[in-house]
Amino acid sequence: MMLKKFISQSDCNQAEWAKRIDVSASYLSDLLRGKKRPSLDLAFRIERATCGAVPASSWIEVSDKDEGTP
Repeated sequence: MMLKKFISQSDCNQAEWAKRIDVSASYLSDLLRGKKRPSLDLAFRIERATCGAVPASSWIEVSDKDEGTP
């Protein structure tokens, strides 16, 4: 599940989620709009805060070239 969808379905607003994952509200907004990507540490904080609903791996983009490479 994407973080934006998770937050919209939760009982908390973006400002509360920013506090939960220890980022500024503006940084979270940039993440949700795709303007920024989280560090590995932040991706795992998001995974823990969402109880695994937004896995750290969801932030990794796999290209066609990467899929078939041994």
